[in-house]
Amino acid sequence: MEITWYGHSCFRLTERNYATVVTDPYDSKTVGYEALKLRADIVAISHDALGHNNT
Repeated sequence: MEITWYGHSCFRLTERNYATVVTDPYDSKTVGYEALKLRADIVAISHDALGHNNT
């Protein structure tokens, strides 16, 4: 399994031949990080705030 941290609380979890999961994609303008360009089969959101819920 590969786990990649993108800043704030955003992670991508990948495993060959399995679904890719992204957690808490952020709004780049809100948190000040580079904009995300990720693909995912599943997106998990911890709560409804722009730092955690930019889908």
